Amino acid sequence: MGLGINGIQGTQQQKGVEYTPVKIKNKDSGKSVVINFIDSEIISDKTKWKIEDGKVYNSEGKIIRNNEINVPNAQAALILAAAKGDGNGKYLDENDLIGSGYGEIAAAELKKANSKFKIAKDEVNNPPMPFGDADAMENGQIYANAQNEKGERIHFEIRMTDKFISKDVYDLLKGVLF
Repeated sequence: MGLGINGIQGTQQQKGVEYTPVKIKNKDSGKSVVINFIDSEIISDKTKWKIEDGKVYNSEGKIIRNNEINVPNAQAALILAAAKGDGNGKYLDENDLIGSGYGEIAAAELKKANSKFKIAKDEVNNPPMPFGDADAMENGQIYANAQNEKGERIHFEIRMTDKFISKDVYDLLKGVLF
């Protein structure tokens, strides 16, 4: 295996960092993969999960006993792309915050999964990000906006809660910045 983005061969678990193994199951294909997350939130257009202290919670705050998240094809591809940011798809942590390069990995994973969705064009930044409207930022947010040929759009993000700005600050800024 070659060196990952951060020069770490096959990024290993960092000392002092606790991971929660989460089974990501693709509802469409039935395939699944286990990814070890640091405390995070996964947010899609229709639902939200929180991963914290070895447990996975649904949008109602109830524990998902088997730590399994069932998502559509496109979301499964975007989660896998997020974990592959540093070259290792088994852990999702700070090493995966690789900037706009996430868009390239996400586009490749969507294609590999035969998803009908593609990363949307970046219409916000000037100049636009080269791989579309997807980013993995230093503040701990990984997001992607994708669309299909019918014009249907999805928004997807992962927030690493130990790095990301507090929810109160995020909600305050949401109307101003986002």
